[in-house]
Amino acid sequence: MAAADLHVHLDPSGAGSPARSRRISVTHTIPVAATSLYAFLADLDNHLRFADRHLAVTRLDGVPGDRYGGEIHIRGPLGLRRIARMRILARTAPHLVAGRAEIGRRTVAYVQWRLHRHGAGTTVELATTVASAGPVDRLLLALGGRLWLRRRMAATLAALAVLVAPTAL
Repeated sequence: MAAADLHVHLDPSGAGSPARSRRISVTHTIPVAATSLYAFLADLDNHLRFADRHLAVTRLDGVPGDRYGGEIHIRGPLGLRRIARMRILARTAPHLVAGRAEIGRRTVAYVQWRLHRHGAGTTVELATTVASAGPVDRLLLALGGRLWLRRRMAATLAALAVLVAPTAL
């Protein structure tokens, strides 16, 4: 991955307090058509292939080919562990896969995979907006969790690029 192909953004607009929404986004241009990337991302079974030592899909809800949610185990720095329950909110071919993740009773984040045609390839934007955070998650985000999350998102897009490379499909 060339450094120029990966872009990371934090948009603190409207984020006067830690409880307000914060958007973190990472983009990566992949030399694969948007329709192929969309088909890959819309099938949640493929998200099992993103697993690494930090993020692992441990449960998927629904039948293969028609999954609508599940559970992700998150392993952060210092052995910190969180469980996110996710649900798909929208699939709009070939541009968007969006969902909601809940951690505990108070933390809610919205996740979007947006696909934009870029020459013969596609720019993929992976964005997370933390809509609300409980006290523990607010503290974690303030103490470096946002940076850690951006890095995990960038690693996920790098893994996606490898998984869908023309020789891998």
